[in-house]
Amino acid sequence: MRRRGLSLAEVLVAMAVMGVLSIALLNIFGLTMTSVRHGEGHLAMQMKAREAVRRLEPLLSTAIPPTTTQEAIYLPAVGGSGTSIRWSSTEDLFGTTAITPRAPHFYLYEIAFAGGALTMRRIDPPGPDSRVLATKLDAASFEHLSLNTVRVQVQVSEQVRRAAGAHETLTQKLETLIQLPYYTSD
Repeated sequence: MRRRGLSLAEVLVAMAVMGVLSIALLNIFGLTMTSVRHGEGHLAMQMKAREAVRRLEPLLSTAIPPTTTQEAIYLPAVGGSGTSIRWSSTEDLFGTTAITPRAPHFYLYEIAFAGGALTMRRIDPPGPDSRVLATKLDAASFEHLSLNTVRVQVQVSEQVRRAAGAHETLTQKLETLIQLPYYTSD
């Protein structure tokens, strides 16, 4: 008569094959999780940088020169760059003054990068406390390319955990050009 069971050797071979497959699947899972963490880190950095730029664009697009002899952007000068930008606008961006269309009032604003944050304040007339536009930034700079164009650069970083538990710092730099609608191109 023939037995209907597995021999000890067959069971051991099957267990060894299952063990190798299990180890391979665990390694694939670990690599997948590392890739997911990397992707999440990149996404978080991109969102942080894009949000900072998204908040800057509508503010800077209000720039308008107060007179025919002055420029809308005061600082940095055309061709210059720096970590802050000053501009004049007829809009009360803090919303503390009523708008009078027939007699516009000009406000002088500044956005500055310091201590990892972009902060906006009203310089003239002195206004309410400053407003934080973005935090946890590594760097931010403004370059006044021409009368109607400003380049904004924002750099952020994020720490992600590698597969072995070590940390890696990822860095992302976002650059955009903001065109001032008041000016027309030559």
